[in-house]
Amino acid sequence: MTRRIVICATQVPFIRGGAEYLVEGLRDALRDHGHTVDIVSLPFAWQPPSRIIESALAWRMIDIIWSNGQPIDQVICTKFPSYLVRHPQKTVWLVHQHRQVYDWYATSLSDLNNTATSRTIRQTILRLDQQSLSQAQARYTISHNVSRRLYHFNRLTSTPLYPPSRYASQLFAGPYDDYILAPARLDRAKRLDLLLYALSHAHTQVRAIFIGTGPDRPRLEQLAAQLNLNQRAQFLGFLMTHN
Repeated sequence: MTRRIVICATQVPFIRGGAEYLVEGLRDALRDHGHTVDIVSLPFAWQPPSRIIESALAWRMIDIIWSNGQPIDQVICTKFPSYLVRHPQKTVWLVHQHRQVYDWYATSLSDLNNTATSRTIRQTILRLDQQSLSQAQARYTISHNVSRRLYHFNRLTSTPLYPPSRYASQLFAGPYDDYILAPARLDRAKRLDLLLYALSHAHTQVRAIFIGTGPDRPRLEQLAAQLNLNQRAQFLGFLMTHN
């Protein structure tokens, strides 16, 4: 049966990464199966932290049950705060929650610390998450680790559903070489500095090749220099694929 489906996606303007590829791949796969599918994105702002609640409530306020006089049969929500949207047929394929209020809370990876304001924001997000995720007719996550976090903090069960790579047809097994490939956005939250520290302790001349862009690149390059890694840490930037 053909369905009219909306995929709800969070968009940080000018930032593109794995979550965006996941959403577009899901849209294309559903269209290939004959469904009518579109993506609805709302911008997400987390600085200052008070803006987080505004971004979350924006999803709660929009009407996504009808469009142009026709019903939307189903919504599929991805990462925070898109799953706050209201719909009688809501499925969640959870990329991640706002980890700054969960396992990153009051750490260097979070903008929220143990102040009265931060505690209020955190408690509000925890309450909104619990309510909105409980309302989903089905809950999936992109990994077992995300499912474990969801159960640990929210006591909600889910089914891990690993997303296939949109470039799967281009992947093939080849020979091993003397490097570790790190394809990721260069962001402090990715903790790519751990790879650099590991290289500095390696007993071989294994290298690391970083492909991607992001705000943490200057710090990572500086750290590589401080660890005297020289050409063992290479930053190639964003690389385009060719079909």
